[in-house]
Amino acid sequence: MISFLQYVFEVISISMTGTLSPGPLTAALISWGSRKGWRAGLYASIGHTIVEFPLVVGIAMGIYLILEEGILRILGMIGGILLLFMGVFQIVRREKERREEVGRALGVGILLTGLNPYFIIWWFAIGVRIISTTVILFGFAGILLMYVLHVWLDYVWMILVSELSYRGCKLWGKLEVILKYVTGILMILFGLFFIMDALQQSFLVP
Repeated sequence: MISFLQYVFEVISISMTGTLSPGPLTAALISWGSRKGWRAGLYASIGHTIVEFPLVVGIAMGIYLILEEGILRILGMIGGILLLFMGVFQIVRREKERREEVGRALGVGILLTGLNPYFIIWWFAIGVRIISTTVILFGFAGILLMYVLHVWLDYVWMILVSELSYRGCKLWGKLEVILKYVTGILMILFGLFFIMDALQQSFLVP
């Protein structure tokens, strides 16, 4: 059984692999933030939450109803393998996406979150790890704690990106490259950890 501090560290560090990975919403915020500042990030974060929180609750309900060690090991193995592939892809990928609409940050936060396949895959293959750990440790009621530990990163990140863009920060290009490498390496490390953990629980590794 892990300690509460270990649990908090796991939730935040795993969440970083999704939050800090540059994607369509981040690219859009660079454009909107240059004119709207931190408010664009705040409203986009709220839109993101509107889509994300019900998804997290739905996944948690599914895990709570079918909680079984064998299933959790399989989910851990699948998540680990996907993390490895996504980590490698993150490092070698050069992605640039722009959106011209400046207003309606809330609506676009919803749209670019709900239609982002990376977001859906991350929660079903990787985020499911922290959801299942939460349900095991605290029951279904613990999901609110887990989500708070996760979502504050989204708000800080999106507001920061928008404000830096508004202030004309010229370091974004370099920062984006660094973040891709950092999140890619984190994904690979967590992928290996997930796989080893699943194997150990299956008694395949002494």
